[in-house]
Amino acid sequence: MSLLPHVISRASGRAALCWRRTPGVASVRALSMANKAGGAGKPDMALIKELREASGAPVVDCKNALAAEGVNGDIAQAFQWLRKRGIAKATSMADRSANEGLIGLRVDGPHGALVEVNSETDFVARNAKFQEFVKKALDVALEKAKAAAGGTEVPASRELDVSELLREDHPGSGELLADTLAQLVGAIRENITISRAHVVSLGGDGKGVVAGYVHGATGLPGMGKNAALVALKLDTTAAGEDTATTETLDASAKSLAMHVVAARPAFLDESSAPEAALEKEKKLLLEQAEESGKDPKVLGKMVEGRLRKYLETNALTRQAHMVAEGNPRVADHLTSLGEEVGGTVTLEGFARLAVGEREPAPSSSD
Repeated sequence: MSLLPHVISRASGRAALCWRRTPGVASVRALSMANKAGGAGKPDMALIKELREASGAPVVDCKNALAAEGVNGDIAQAFQWLRKRGIAKATSMADRSANEGLIGLRVDGPHGALVEVNSETDFVARNAKFQEFVKKALDVALEKAKAAAGGTEVPASRELDVSELLREDHPGSGELLADTLAQLVGAIRENITISRAHVVSLGGDGKGVVAGYVHGATGLPGMGKNAALVALKLDTTAAGEDTATTETLDASAKSLAMHVVAARPAFLDESSAPEAALEKEKKLLLEQAEESGKDPKVLGKMVEGRLRKYLETNALTRQAHMVAEGNPRVADHLTSLGEEVGGTVTLEGFARLAVGEREPAPSSSD
């Protein structure tokens, strides 16, 4: 009897061991086939190790996957078994609170992206696999921003639909972002979600800069607990931007992003203030003024003054720049910046995200 039939006729565990001791006879894939031919048995440690490295799943789950019915030691099928199990675990964990996590920020030319990825614990947020997923989510968000570039009705700053984002393929691996997330949940055993995603882009000819700032940085570039993006557009008669102009704009955009993180504006300017929020504030201010019992002429001035304070608190262009020297209004700072670089500088859009914060209401004028 030849060696090959003799080895395969034994229990799968010993068969795998004999094959492994024979130099150059078979790869790990061949061991898998030997296991299948030998019937049910204890999975070989080499297979377990390979599956663990490929899937990131615990050893016990890798053993169970290789020994599962219909798998019989085949690594490809075992990986699919683990993947399905990871998806099931992601579903069962979905109702668990996930308020920790990271904000990811990345800028690529005239486009910038922000994503909030949440976990149940801060410990998991420091996990390398979790942080790698944040990077992949940023990859997909930036691709969405680039795909929409040039659209006539695409705003400079917009929030992405997370469910759509999850249905997109990762540009590097081609794998659905939702599948990558499910595998991560299965490996880490915590509820992990993408809560929000925003993109900021320069429109038109793309002259200007997009820049950002991350607060509470983790030591990894572009990740922290609070972050903002700002897009500054430059209108100039010059043929192009020189290096000095670009550097000046970039530094100004970064300092303005720092201001956004600190001041937490609710909207860009008066024209972009939500009409419902303005009407609600006007009504509240009028009611408060009427209760004072003062003359109607005085009431109008009181409401006007308080509404002005409301806009100065919540509209970015009306706020005092907390980072610029002398703390000028942001709008005035941009006017001075335009004079410095020889053109008109416009604040095209901004976005800010903080871990665990859900769209804060505009601050009251009180």
